[in-house]
Amino acid sequence: MNILFSRFSILLLFLCSWTSFTTTEAYDALDPTGNITIKWDIISWTPDGYLAVVTIFNFQQYRHIEAPGWQLGWTWLKKEVIWSMVGGQATEQGDCSKFKGNIPHCCKKTPTIVDLLPGTPYNQQISNCCRGGVISAWAQDPATAISSFQISVGQSGTTNTTVRAPRNITLKAPGPGYTCGPAKLVKPSKFISADKRRKTQALLTWNITCTYSQFLARKTPTCCVSLSSFYNETIIPCPTCSCGCQNSSQAGTCVDPKIASVVPASGKNNLEPLLQCTQHMCPIRVHWHVKTNYKEYWRVKVAITNFNYNMNYSQWNLVVQHPNFDNLTQLFSFNYKPLNPYANINDTAMLWGIKFYNDFLSQAGPVGNVQSELLFQKNPLEFTFEKGWAFPRRIYFNGDNCVMPPPDSYPWLPNASPNLATSPFVILLITFFSVLILILPPQEFFEEMEDMKPCAANSPPLTPIGFLERAATVYGDCTSIFYGTNTVYTWRETNLRCLRVASSLSSIGIGRSDAVSVLSPNTSAMYELQFAVPMSGAILNNINTRLDARTVSVLLRHCGSKLLFVDVFSVDLAVEAISIMFN
Repeated sequence: MNILFSRFSILLLFLCSWTSFTTTEAYDALDPTGNITIKWDIISWTPDGYLAVVTIFNFQQYRHIEAPGWQLGWTWLKKEVIWSMVGGQATEQGDCSKFKGNIPHCCKKTPTIVDLLPGTPYNQQISNCCRGGVISAWAQDPATAISSFQISVGQSGTTNTTVRAPRNITLKAPGPGYTCGPAKLVKPSKFISADKRRKTQALLTWNITCTYSQFLARKTPTCCVSLSSFYNETIIPCPTCSCGCQNSSQAGTCVDPKIASVVPASGKNNLEPLLQCTQHMCPIRVHWHVKTNYKEYWRVKVAITNFNYNMNYSQWNLVVQHPNFDNLTQLFSFNYKPLNPYANINDTAMLWGIKFYNDFLSQAGPVGNVQSELLFQKNPLEFTFEKGWAFPRRIYFNGDNCVMPPPDSYPWLPNASPNLATSPFVILLITFFSVLILILPPQEFFEEMEDMKPCAANSPPLTPIGFLERAATVYGDCTSIFYGTNTVYTWRETNLRCLRVASSLSSIGIGRSDAVSVLSPNTSAMYELQFAVPMSGAILNNINTRLDARTVSVLLRHCGSKLLFVDVFSVDLAVEAISIMFN
């Protein structure tokens, strides 16, 4: 029975409150495995507790933790105290009045830990500490994408069976945005000695995984994109109110550029932005300018401008999606790394500043910008300046998605126009082909279509996920579903809700080819699962609620469900079916 239970471990998730999946939209198509992993390694036992090394690994390709650095918090399960720390410190000591003689470093039930600053004395340091909480992105610098501290815990138990992992782990980096799962017991970590001749291992290791959501980090976007080109005088600005609008009822929300010179430079980062008054009200603007056209090459200038008086961006990075990055020939004053999120297709580039030269983006002002130029070689099969091909598809700044101008506003070639119906040549061309279609026999067209080879233009796969993505893009503000009296969602809202559910499924270990069963009538939650489960790569198994418990148990056993969603009105049926499986 134990083998059967381990093989068909089923989790009952009651759907009476579907809003429980609003934790995060952590899935990122460009960095699907990116996360922050925290390892809690118990190195040795002490008379009343243990000595542990806590290591934070930033496995995110292009999202780093900048100043003022990370803050790690948790809740002790018992009456633990922190006797001492190396490489980090608690922000508050708490009430330690009951201790006589040796006073603990921290007595709080919910401590908050921060990294030490550079220049800390060597006897208070350990490896990978003391950078002020700044952690690089994994693609930028793996060596500095790690942060560690040592902690001595007392009153916690002195064996593997009596010690308890911390609960309710929180990570601020430096603000909100990260959601951390529970501490899981994993295989003990192994360590290699300095001479690489001996391996040691931890006595006990807990693993905590934290994922990021831009929607949890802040309510509005943080950057926008503007466009221009040498072949069109029009400069396409960031969309109006991309990151918010100027609110005349709230004084002090932005600074007029005319009096910007009187704004004092604090030199320290503040999470509350003080923005220069603009039509887009974004802290960061990325400008993409198609600069020059050569016979075999073309050149682009990229400029990043900071409009925030309260933030200096250290170790900033930019992720750009464009189909011509496979032909990038030369890059000036920026570092470059291809991300290749889609196997061998090189259409995504990560750009960041050169250390000690332009890796520091200063606060708003005369020096609050960095810029570079990119030289591309032309691919005769793909290259064109028509229909906005020379502009990026998507841009991220420090891991956050930037607001792009609408495609119909992109700069057009002088002999082209978005409104093609007004062109006399186009009208003549349409008339000619209309007459040609009437003259040619229909059979010839059918034969040509039969000989046409399938390609991405004429035979795209039709899937529920593709349908939902297109509906969210084209009909985002249209109603997707009415259910009951209060449940009304648009296609864009439905897409975001399904992404959140898919992210939650991935965070609990549901992946490709895993079976997920649903026992529910036709509700709005059932409708969204038809999209969310395939998004996570799992296989959806819908079970009819009119079946008896024995039949339901056979279906669950046959498909090998790892997860079972149950409607609140079908709980008794599910419990009876599972009891039959394991008896």
